[in-house]
Amino acid sequence: MFKALFGLGINFLQSRFAFGIANRLSGKIWTHHFSKNLNLLQEADSGKILAEINQWPVRFANTFLVGGMLILSELVVVSVLFLGMLWYNLGVCLSMILIVLIGTLAIRGLTKARLEKFSAITKKLDPKLNSLVADAINGFVEISTFGAFRSMHELFLREKWTTLRIASTVTVINFLPSKLYEVLAVIVIAGGVGISLVMEQPQEEFLTLLSVMSLSAYRVMPSMSRINAVLMAMRAHSYVFDAVEKTLVSSNLQIVKPIFSNTDKIAIALEDVSMGYGKEAKELVVQGLSYTFEPSRITAIIGPSGSGKTTILNGLLGMNIPDEGKISLTKIEDSGGSLKYFLNNDVSPRNWLPSVSYVSQHPFFFRGTLRDNLTFLKQEFRLNEEKVKKLLKSLCLSKELIGDPMTYRLADGGANLSGGQRQRLALVRALCVQRPVLICDEVTSGLDDEMRDKVIGLLQNYAASGRTVIVVTHDSEVIKHSDGVLNLKAWEI
Repeated sequence: MFKALFGLGINFLQSRFAFGIANRLSGKIWTHHFSKNLNLLQEADSGKILAEINQWPVRFANTFLVGGMLILSELVVVSVLFLGMLWYNLGVCLSMILIVLIGTLAIRGLTKARLEKFSAITKKLDPKLNSLVADAINGFVEISTFGAFRSMHELFLREKWTTLRIASTVTVINFLPSKLYEVLAVIVIAGGVGISLVMEQPQEEFLTLLSVMSLSAYRVMPSMSRINAVLMAMRAHSYVFDAVEKTLVSSNLQIVKPIFSNTDKIAIALEDVSMGYGKEAKELVVQGLSYTFEPSRITAIIGPSGSGKTTILNGLLGMNIPDEGKISLTKIEDSGGSLKYFLNNDVSPRNWLPSVSYVSQHPFFFRGTLRDNLTFLKQEFRLNEEKVKKLLKSLCLSKELIGDPMTYRLADGGANLSGGQRQRLALVRALCVQRPVLICDEVTSGLDDEMRDKVIGLLQNYAASGRTVIVVTHDSEVIKHSDGVLNLKAWEI
């Protein structure tokens, strides 16, 4: 009973230690991915990121940490047994060493190539399966209208079956060490029994050695089976070890220090900027563009589809670096002086974005309360709930969010809200943080005339407080009420 309880206690401590490290690894991998350049993060494989953060640290803990501690404990047991056999009889010790060597080499030769192949396939399919499920959830309406759920379902099952076939094969392979060592031990012992039968008068000492060899094999073989099973699992999950090793090299979370305060007045200037899109053979959309977005003004960016509105917007956010020219950020002092910085040179996007409020065409919301979505779970952020409720009322959202609006629960992506409601909530969130720059992408596209006019009024009030407001729009009323207009049609290549 003591042995059993002691063993369970040790196993508990080992597992808690291993999975504690797995939790820290998940955090490290999260940091690794979200510390990348923002334009690289935009293009990242979301399925791969999900697999590396959620699944692979658990596999690492199970396979390499718990498995590694198991190998150490079994090696201690085997070492003690071999020392005992060496002290008792050199022949018994050598025979057991021979069995272990033959078994280990045979297992390595039979499994190494296949397990490495399985590792490569699993590394590729894990992220793909995550992406398939995420895509099906995000695009379920479009998939339904196209009647394509069956085809996506069949693709998922085909890929999933590949991983399950691999898992079933690996399960069978894991039985190989115990079976092989068992056969080798029986062969050696049977050989000894055969020799004793051939001898006219079996010597008592020989029979004693044979008995000791049998007992040694009975105890050594299970330990060697477990050691080899862990080693095979490590080989099958080598991609996990590689990912963890790569992550630990570059997982230092950068401390973001906003270069501007929320009360600063900032002018943003495009200085002879040429910019395009695409990784290779980049296609320029605008060339030689110069324009200044001034504080206390609403500036509309207009132009036909393909004229570069999104490209310029990403440039202003720091996620698209100009091919030629520069984007400057000038802090205008009350005394009349100014301090000028260049985006992506003097100021990194991560230090610039905390000075920007951004309302995208497809606002981001997550499953949680409205309060959570307005603060992004930042404990130190002090939300002015009275101001929020006033904004919600002015945008006719109070009645639409049933009950206490602050505790109203949003579904993934705000799926339980209409497109117009999501746009208005995103604007409320942007106005609440009081950043010196507000950038909106088609903020009125889903609104009726009355609601659009209310949004224009809020933008005018925000600009009047000294802030720089930039609006990408096709709406003629928004353009009419803007203080300046950047027409990209004039800058098309």
